[in-house]
Amino acid sequence: MTGAKLAGATSGHITGTPASLPKSWQIVGGYLIGPGANLAQANLSGLTFAKANLSGASFYQANLTNVDFGHSNLSKASLSAATLNGAKFVHAKMKGAISAYEKGQPANLPKYWKMITGQYEGAPVAYLVGPGASIGGAQLSGADFAGMNLTGIYLAGAHLTSANFTGTNLTRANLASAGLGTANFTGANLTGASIKAADMSGANLMNAKFINANLLGSRLLSVANASSAKFKGAKCPDGKIFGNAGADCQLSF
Repeated sequence: MTGAKLAGATSGHITGTPASLPKSWQIVGGYLIGPGANLAQANLSGLTFAKANLSGASFYQANLTNVDFGHSNLSKASLSAATLNGAKFVHAKMKGAISAYEKGQPANLPKYWKMITGQYEGAPVAYLVGPGASIGGAQLSGADFAGMNLTGIYLAGAHLTSANFTGTNLTRANLASAGLGTANFTGANLTGASIKAADMSGANLMNAKFINANLLGSRLLSVANASSAKFKGAKCPDGKIFGNAGADCQLSF
């Protein structure tokens, strides 16, 4: 199978050993494992994928109980609705990983990552949250992200009302169209973040950094402690660059 394109391939109950497989592919527990593999709803319980390249793979609704992903590449992989009881993610690469409705508790997660649970229509919704995570539209109102490293996280359209971002690193985060009303950004770093069309009404901006952030079309009504925040180079809601003549991001300092 040398040179075969297997991204998106589904598999299971494979027997025998092929003479060859494409680069980064292997057979584990009867499944074809590699970048872009479709492992949705697969029962992978107890298998070891340590150091495997699983970028872009789908584990939607898969049983990942006690699976070992140590040092594996899970960038842009989908883990939504997967069962994660006892799963190991030591040093796994998870930039761009998609998650929602996770089940169970993993044994561990990579550095800076956490499982955080929100609510949707009265039911709990668990997400894998960390730098570069892809959880657009997440239902995490009131969630505690204090002190976390969320560099480059994708939270566009997320519901984050009253969330706690005290001391959080949100450098280059995408918060476009997010609901951020009354959120606490005390000491948060949003340098280079996209906050376009977001609703930040009533948010606490104490000592927050919005340097070079994009606030085009965002709502900044009744924000608190705006005078202590840094907006150097930020694009204001009206499209003007903060610091230029006539631009003040429509804030009442």
